[in-house]
Amino acid sequence: MRTRIYRNLNNGKLSILHKKLGLVIGYAESVRLIDVTYVVLPGGKQRALRTQTRNVHAFVEGVMVGAKEFVFRGQDRRILIPDWFERLTALKIPLTYSPFSELGFTDVLGQEHWRASEAEVHCTGEIYSIPSENDWGR
Repeated sequence: MRTRIYRNLNNGKLSILHKKLGLVIGYAESVRLIDVTYVVLPGGKQRALRTQTRNVHAFVEGVMVGAKEFVFRGQDRRILIPDWFERLTALKIPLTYSPFSELGFTDVLGQEHWRASEAEVHCTGEIYSIPSENDWGR
């Protein structure tokens, strides 16, 4: 199932949006995804720039394969989803996103990223791109 992950500024968690249904299905502290695309909706970004207010217009999109503290929307019960966060990863590239920058999701060198094999997203705002050899140059 393809999901879109974004940081929820109201509850401090990550919102997990079912892409096909367009509905938030749950919340989590951290999420791990595969087959990742970094999405910035131009209209939402322009609105953020015009009003100088944050809104939901940037997502990390992919297939969710792991989560920490996942809770279904509207329920108090937590469910256990396999947690791959402790797995050793040779290369994690920290990314940032600011609606007030001209670029989309960028690394510390200012390189823009659009795709990755895997990504980790945390409710603290940390995003890590985990590329495969095929991702270089995209």
